[in-house]
Amino acid sequence: MVHTGLDPISPDLIHATPEMIADVIKKHPRLTFIAAHMGGLMRAAEVLEHLVGTGVYIDTSLCSKRPDERELLHRILREHDSDRILFGTDTPWSTPRKEVAFVEEAPISDAVREKIFSGNAKRLLGL
Repeated sequence: MVHTGLDPISPDLIHATPEMIADVIKKHPRLTFIAAHMGGLMRAAEVLEHLVGTGVYIDTSLCSKRPDERELLHRILREHDSDRILFGTDTPWSTPRKEVAFVEEAPISDAVREKIFSGNAKRLLGL
């Protein structure tokens, strides 16, 4: 699991862009890779272009703090493999309550929500 996209501590230096992650996944297709912040903090359009449909796992951490990207983030939730989306919060920068609300309000089915909130993590961790 890696931080992806903008790093507020060093905003001029992005260590992992969606395109970089896609390149890693292509070179190592059996790698279990979790890209935090829905694949790229403040880079939702790039996630749609480079990561949606790949084998990368993404988490939902800090999505509630990205109102300018809300529609794109909801699109990622609808278009990415629902077996590869994990719930995340990034506490203390956000609260679980706010991150749960983001997933709850997304235009996805209850079955997909169940996968995001617990099913996918249980399967990934072998629980």
